Amino acid sequence: MRKIREVRTEQAPAAIGPYSQAIACGDLIFVSGQLGIMPASGEFAGESAAAQAEQALRNLRAVLEAGGADLRHVLKTTVYLADMRDFPAVNEVYAAFFAPPFPARAGIAAAALPKGALLEIDAVALLNDSPHRRDGRSVLCKAWFATYRFLSGARSLLPGHEGGCRLFRRSPDTSQFVCARPDVRKVSCIQKVGGYRQVT
Repeated sequence: MRKIREVRTEQAPAAIGPYSQAIACGDLIFVSGQLGIMPASGEFAGESAAAQAEQALRNLRAVLEAGGADLRHVLKTTVYLADMRDFPAVNEVYAAFFAPPFPARAGIAAAALPKGALLEIDAVALLNDSPHRRDGRSVLCKAWFATYRFLSGARSLLPGHEGGCRLFRRSPDTSQFVCARPDVRKVSCIQKVGGYRQVT
């Protein structure tokens, strides 16, 4: 069973009910809805939707970083608005926090939000050590290699493993995989899968 981990940080408003700021499980982190409240004062960052959106996204970023993630690897957000007429202003602020490829997103008109907030934003993201990160710094070795062997001996490394391993990372040119462990000098793929023959 995958371990469930609670995420807490003083850099974002504390939970005001029976819920966590975020929960991490497996490769994912699920961040509860963030309001545009300044954590130090407990007050809204402003009376406009744009000001509250900026603070809500700062809070979202703080929770993600506390949990071992960041805005670059957010997969999906949900934006709840008390007034959909604020959407253009919120969208402009939102665009400044994310870069292409942008996360999937849903925008929902809410009849009312906690504390009379103008908006609330939640998110699901990949953790920084996830092998599925889209920056290529860590890659899950499951689709390309079926069997590995250390050249220094007869031991097999995860033979027939189809779930994946964290031993390899993709090189900057993305054309091959290199060993991410300094104690392993050279590893050879003894079964060609997906066009990749060798990693060194």
